Amino acid sequence: LASAVPVGAGGGAVTASRGLGVGAAGSPSRNHSDEANSLLRQIREHESEIEHLQTGGDPRPREALIEAEGATAKVRGEVEELKSTLREAEEESRRLSEQHVQAEAEAEPLRDWIEHVDRGLALARAENAELTSSLATAMA
Repeated sequence: LASAVPVGAGGGAVTASRGLGVGAAGSPSRNHSDEANSLLRQIREHESEIEHLQTGGDPRPREALIEAEGATAKVRGEVEELKSTLREAEEESRRLSEQHVQAEAEAEPLRDWIEHVDRGLALARAENAELTSSLATAMA
């Protein structure tokens, strides 16, 4: 009775034969020894990968990270610049709003005077029309 057990990680699985009796390849201790050697080799490979990643490994991901950090800093600078511009625009808007309110307050007496003059002009025209009519009747 022998069974195949996948051993390994990543790209390919190594199949080690686990024998429960004496097989064609040799004794049970030989199969266990082969399996142990395979597992030790995989451990060394993984340790090597870990060390490679910890010591810097492939520079491309690191370069991409540095580029991304640079782009992020640039965008943050642009955001701060836009925030500053927005604050200035909001301050200008507030000042213009205050000036508008002040201009409206100053214009109110002028509107009152214009309405007064309009009423006086309307009365004068009515009186003038009445006098013109009266004069026309008297001359006729």
